Amino acid sequence: MKQLSEYLETIQLNSQLKLFIQNRTEVEVASDEIYLNYPQLFTDSFTGVNQKKVDFLNISGYLYYKAVLLLDKLIDSKSAENKTETLFLISKLQEESIKHLTAVFGLNSNFWELWNIRQKEYFRAIQLENQLTVNPNYKKYQQVADLKAAFGKVAIDCLYVLSKDKNEKKYTDLLQSHHHFSVALQLIDDLQDLEEDILNKQFNWAYYQTVCLLKRENYDLDNLSISDIKKLIYLKDIAISIRKEALKQLQKSKQIALKHNPKKWISVIEKQEKEIIQAIDKINSYKQKIETEILLSKELLPSNEIAILNRIDF
Repeated sequence: MKQLSEYLETIQLNSQLKLFIQNRTEVEVASDEIYLNYPQLFTDSFTGVNQKKVDFLNISGYLYYKAVLLLDKLIDSKSAENKTETLFLISKLQEESIKHLTAVFGLNSNFWELWNIRQKEYFRAIQLENQLTVNPNYKKYQQVADLKAAFGKVAIDCLYVLSKDKNEKKYTDLLQSHHHFSVALQLIDDLQDLEEDILNKQFNWAYYQTVCLLKRENYDLDNLSISDIKKLIYLKDIAISIRKEALKQLQKSKQIALKHNPKKWISVIEKQEKEIIQAIDKINSYKQKIETEILLSKELLPSNEIAILNRIDF
């Protein structure tokens, strides 16, 4: 992102923070792509917004996104390692982000009322996520996914406040589109972060669904490793069903967004749809290979399924 690079070059910034922002792994580069210009994704739907202000919002949004990622890791991790350093980075990222927001809105804008709502939503998500472990249900899971993405909604808040038309229906529709998008991403994240969430004892929808199914089928869960669980998620069609649900959520998100035609946002949704469809096709291919081996096997037992699965690299 050009604006971010120029920003890092021209301001006095703690070297540790600058290094953290600049140094990203290939995985981080791929996952960050959506968030580098998040407010820009919605500008087509709002009239009269100054592009220079949008550039400031892009930088602010990305810095706050990085802060939220670190905060999520801090909350999820049971380890105290590097906690002080992480808290420092979070604080500095938030500080720099809010500086940019203040440059755009000043101190007296009604934007800050929306900002306070988003802060409360994020911390409400943390409370509800803890409750999910005790009483899991999909409705509450969707609520948590939406609330955890509260600071993504700030992009829409910003543009609504800055826009000339102040179309409330458009604003609420885009927030609803964002809701479904956030649920879809959380479902996919749960598949991708399965092992990490199990180790950190964090609620994970994919793991919860798998454990429920395996209990019904009388598997000995105590003798299943995380690796076994990960493979059974694919064998038992849970990975596909979760991706199909994510696809449904994306389709709802796009259907709502199309009313107001934010082209860049719709493009992001469609890219996610394409990736999920490709993943489902790949899983079906693997599953066919596994089922063939099981059918050729002499003993159709859970233990034998695991032995076959151990030879397949998902």
